[in-house]
Amino acid sequence: MKRSTGGITIIELLVVVAIVGLLATIAYSVYSGHIFRAKVAAAATQIHELELAITQYEVDTGQYPPSSSGTRLAPGPIDPINDPGLGAIGCGYLVTCLTASLSGNPYNPIDPRWRGPYIEINQSRVGDVFGQPLDPAQPAILPQVQLLDPWNTPYYYIRSADYATYGGTRVPTNSPFAAEIWYNPSTFQIVSYGPNGSSQPRPYLGTDYDDISNFRY
Repeated sequence: MKRSTGGITIIELLVVVAIVGLLATIAYSVYSGHIFRAKVAAAATQIHELELAITQYEVDTGQYPPSSSGTRLAPGPIDPINDPGLGAIGCGYLVTCLTASLSGNPYNPIDPRWRGPYIEINQSRVGDVFGQPLDPAQPAILPQVQLLDPWNTPYYYIRSADYATYGGTRVPTNSPFAAEIWYNPSTFQIVSYGPNGSSQPRPYLGTDYDDISNFRY
């Protein structure tokens, strides 16, 4: 008896499905790789933009923005959101200084030398200290507003004057640069925790394999 040639067999169909699945897996892997590299590049670019903005802020005002995040604006004592065991948190004061000055009002800055805004921040890239979007129904407290990296984690910012107090990143003792105690000893450190959203514990924060920073790319 002659086999019908008018259709496809189950085996042939399974082979076609397997091939399509393999091609889809390869395409997804390639796409995911492109997305990952694009996010890493975006974080590195954002850190570089922050470096330029902070440097210009320091040129104009004579000081770097305060470290960490806070519950109130200046004047008055800076009130950082710090747990003694955790150190500095996020970049709230940095965002405030670069976009609105420590007064919170770019049209009436505390320091008359302030010439900002020093950076333009996409509002879709800001959130709270947990990386959550801001509640539009609640007024934002500026020193708590965070600039988020591409993985929705606040950037970590600390100026050199606060390394010992709030937790800067130390140069490892086996490093050829171990004559220095801190990375960027006289300026500041900025860190994205990368895709895994975490890092090494202080004092080596920012040195995890997937971290992106202005001292270790």
